[in-house]
Amino acid sequence: MKLYFKDMEIGEIKDVFGDMPWMYGTIRLYDNSKPFQKYFREMVDEDSAFDFESIDPEFLYEENWSIFDEDAQRHLGIDIPAIHMEDTTIAWRWR
Repeated sequence: MKLYFKDMEIGEIKDVFGDMPWMYGTIRLYDNSKPFQKYFREMVDEDSAFDFESIDPEFLYEENWSIFDEDAQRHLGIDIPAIHMEDTTIAWRWR
């Protein structure tokens, strides 16, 4: 599986499993994901004073996020993913 923001592939997801409605996996982010990494860190840091106003509003628009399922050969809509940079875990919900 591949994580997409709009039409940009930004990471590869492996070891996928689910606990409905959540899905989980391990992600390897590509170099082109650097503009998103501060956002990913702040989204999951409970001690962070997450400032929605400082984040690109495009990051918060769920329609911009999808996962490409290589088996089905199609993009599947997801809610905004939660990525834990320290342990490379990703969590998402299907739309």
